[in-house]
Amino acid sequence: QPLFQLDPTQVEADVQSLRAQYRMARASVARWQSERDNLQRVNFGPELSLDPDPRLALVHEGQQQLFSSRREAFAREQAGLKASIEGAAQQLSGMRRARGDQLAQADSLRQQLSNLRPLAENGYIPRNRLLEYERQLSQIQQDLAQNSGESGRIEQGILESRLKLAQHIDEYQKEVRSQLADARLKSLTLEQQLASASFDLQHSEITAPADGIAVNLGVHTEGAVVRAGETLLEIVPQDARLEVEGRLPVNLVDRVG
Repeated sequence: QPLFQLDPTQVEADVQSLRAQYRMARASVARWQSERDNLQRVNFGPELSLDPDPRLALVHEGQQQLFSSRREAFAREQAGLKASIEGAAQQLSGMRRARGDQLAQADSLRQQLSNLRPLAENGYIPRNRLLEYERQLSQIQQDLAQNSGESGRIEQGILESRLKLAQHIDEYQKEVRSQLADARLKSLTLEQQLASASFDLQHSEITAPADGIAVNLGVHTEGAVVRAGETLLEIVPQDARLEVEGRLPVNLVDRVG
């Protein structure tokens, strides 16, 4: 039989607020898990997906938008790094082709110089012609040295960009895992708070533990304020054996009958 009805207004408000926060936290956990697993969309799981509350759809939509925004930003950064690597690789390929042409030209000039030197020494051709071929060979050798240095610089840049690409993925996953751990902790805390508030709400109506007579009533007016642990009344059971709890010295035990 109900004895007291505590005002549930504040507790009901607390339960509603905590339930909303808990759902948001659970949706956030689902989003971070989906990011960690590199899914295309947030997997909210059956607990959240099958909840009929229409307000939850707004929560899902907001989390999906955050998920998509972060994925797109990450993809753009990755695409930028990959494009840089691809551009450098194409430039390096072109320089290697140019180096092959330069090496062929250098070999051709060396061959021509080998044939022309005896002729120039014997006066069959002008020496200026020999000097021109030597100048061309010297220029090509300079171009080869420049090509080699530039190719090395580009190769180093490609290696650094690939390392940066891998580090970007590692840092992204590290952040996701850290955020997921925080979201799980928050969800667990809210779950415990919600359970506590729900317990208070379920026990806002105080019922008699047994049939009997109410005595020593501590509350007499509607709207009275009671303190935690305060005795509201006592029940003297009816149709039940009366039991008395007491304490006495050990040496008097044999005198109790």
